[in-house]
Amino acid sequence: MQGGANIAAFINNAQVAKTEALTDYTDLTDRFIQPGQDAATLFNLPGRMPGRLIGRTNGCWVFEWRWIPANYIVAGRH
Repeated sequence: MQGGANIAAFINNAQVAKTEALTDYTDLTDRFIQPGQDAATLFNLPGRMPGRLIGRTNGCWVFEWRWIPANYIVAGRH
């Protein structure tokens, strides 16, 4: 990823298993998330996002959001 951009990618739940199978996929326990006793603290996450945060891949935050059509990814820099 160039320039340290903060990218959020939204996928349909049909793509979750394939996304989690990517070799560079990291679930919620990565260096941008500090586990807590009751809740984790997220770092460098761009604002409030729809859907459910599932992890990171290739420098992008990945969200599962049912309103994204199957086989599509919607992504953008925040």
